[in-house]
Amino acid sequence: MSNVNRTTPAGIGRYVGQFVGYTLFALLLGYFSASPDWRYFPADKALVKLSFSHAGQRKEACRDRTAAELENIPGSAKVPQACPRERHPVQVKLWLNDAEVFSGSAQPGGLSNDGPSTFYETFEVPPGHHSLKLEVRDNGPDQPGFSHSAQVDLRPRDILAIDMDRRALVLRLPSR
Repeated sequence: MSNVNRTTPAGIGRYVGQFVGYTLFALLLGYFSASPDWRYFPADKALVKLSFSHAGQRKEACRDRTAAELENIPGSAKVPQACPRERHPVQVKLWLNDAEVFSGSAQPGGLSNDGPSTFYETFEVPPGHHSLKLEVRDNGPDQPGFSHSAQVDLRPRDILAIDMDRRALVLRLPSR
């Protein structure tokens, strides 16, 4: 317990100091909530985001277990096939208006290299009509992959998210 009485000049000075400190903090917080002006990207551009996760094909095919192997496996873990978990890295190329804008490879995630490979890149583009082509190789560097193409019209400040599955290119634009 402090020996300073609240009505003494030292006690009043402590409250005035706290008031000044809290006021300065509130003013500083208010300033940074509205200033400086910051823009995510320029008003005369559109943004294309390549953002997806995709699991590569397994490096080794599943194989049937022999009867001798199945005998040595506990009942709750008996499955007729043994499937190695490791997957191939995924290689991706993206073309925008017939110009390659991204080429990259990602290793599979997970402790056993059995998870998806993840990609995230952004590109500022001028508004207007654009053609997109995405090529994915997920079954080894020497094997053919698959590709998808699409046409899109972008307005200024549009954000186009490119996702993908093996069947189609998925384009997401905010509702207009």
